[in-house]
Amino acid sequence: MVLNMYESNDYEIDDIIENNLYDLQQDLKKEKVNIEIEDLQYSFFNRVENLYIKSDYIYPDEDLPKYFGVQRGYNGGGIHSNLQRTEIDRMTKTRQKKANRILDLFVKYFWQILKDVDSIDEDNTGEPKEAWEKLTL
Repeated sequence: MVLNMYESNDYEIDDIIENNLYDLQQDLKKEKVNIEIEDLQYSFFNRVENLYIKSDYIYPDEDLPKYFGVQRGYNGGGIHSNLQRTEIDRMTKTRQKKANRILDLFVKYFWQILKDVDSIDEDNTGEPKEAWEKLTL
């Protein structure tokens, strides 16, 4: 089950999220990480936005935080914090390389979801969004 799912009643946004999660799942398979889309957890358009999976699902024997992926918080005044990645410095160097590639995928799809939502917003209004109004600010 997907937790913290953003229910928008907007099929365009829901489709963007679902399509990107599917693409993430396919790219994870290329890294030999076989998960179900339902294993991914996310939250968008909230004070804390994230895209992750339980660490035990992909690294059960590693000393990692509970979740593996990315998140950013809201600092107030329309400003978000930097995108934070799961800390993997306790892993062996060999495993860190693969973990970094996997985290890069989470980063890629986190930003892609927000860019795609900005794009449909521009399409629906017919006006380009200023940089400071974009979700990727």
